[in-house]
Amino acid sequence: AMALVVAAMPDVQKAFGFRNRQELSDLTLPFFKQEKERLSLAQFQFHTPPATSFLRLHKPEKFDDDLSSFRHTVVEVNNSKQTMYGIEKGRAGFGLRGVVPVFLKGNHTGSVEFGIKLNDKMLKGLKEVMGIDISLVIPDGPGFKYLAKTHSLTIPEKSFPWLKKIMAEGKIRFKQVHKNGKDLMTAYGPVKDYKGNIIGVMAIPNDISATMAAIQSNLYKTAGAGLVALLIILIIIYL
Repeated sequence: AMALVVAAMPDVQKAFGFRNRQELSDLTLPFFKQEKERLSLAQFQFHTPPATSFLRLHKPEKFDDDLSSFRHTVVEVNNSKQTMYGIEKGRAGFGLRGVVPVFLKGNHTGSVEFGIKLNDKMLKGLKEVMGIDISLVIPDGPGFKYLAKTHSLTIPEKSFPWLKKIMAEGKIRFKQVHKNGKDLMTAYGPVKDYKGNIIGVMAIPNDISATMAAIQSNLYKTAGAGLVALLIILIIIYL
């Protein structure tokens, strides 16, 4: 959404279209400095086709380097002239990115991008809002590792086949376990990149100890009532 807004600004379109790096920086750098921490922005960048960095607001001193070998969203946006967004891996690792084409009087001049790092800080922000633990695991050699998480748990080796199954099937699955004195129901779902390729698994555990205790209590009550009723029936039959 931010990239769409910036790409639609006439002054930005003009400065970028005429390749005036200083003017473009003067227009956009104040916003990046002001909102960087609040929005956890890792990238704010303009590119010339197909994927040459024209202005990095997060690293203004570095520009004119070719990103086409690994920044495929940028290449595709500048080729298709269509917006793209989602998870993509860059030199700094996986991130959530929004890349939008920029035009000047109908002529395509390049693209603008905003990016957020996919890390613990991002998931902790979601936890504060949603009140649940979240973890994202990705393949690591024969096993898996955490890409981001909101807890201190580790990935047991016995979970590797289950995680591989989630990635292979591409479906949401649920698993109930008893761990550290708690009953947990964990939802596992495939995580896809901007192209729809599965790159990992997201796990969201939910503590169902209270629910299980209530079910168990009701079960005991029901069983107890049934035994009393059976005893009464037996006594009546006997009499």
